[in-house]
Amino acid sequence: YTGWRRVLLVLYTLMCHPLILGGIASTVDTIRTFPSAGAYKLTVRSLEAWQRGVMFSIVDSYIYGNVMYDLASILLLPAWIILYLLCLANPRAAEDAASTSLSQQQQTNQEEGQSKVKKE
Repeated sequence: YTGWRRVLLVLYTLMCHPLILGGIASTVDTIRTFPSAGAYKLTVRSLEAWQRGVMFSIVDSYIYGNVMYDLASILLLPAWIILYLLCLANPRAAEDAASTSLSQQQQTNQEEGQSKVKKE
């Protein structure tokens, strides 16, 4: 991908990060709870809500054995990392690496075949 399509893909991938999704959810909830507050107040309150949500999920995990934080760290974050790597991977570089590996394997097989013929 090149140009704008790649930029949009990267932005979409970054928006799918679990912590960013949590921030978006806390922002939407803050706007729904305090509709008459100004933009600065909404920003501060949503950031505080997001920080408290992350902190309380970690504390609940350690003290009460809540598994939501553990599941998010074990499942969501690695899945996002794979998505990020797939979206940012250069397809031509992957094809070049695959073709180089294939040609090296073919060359090794030919050398092995020639050495077997010489032994016989």
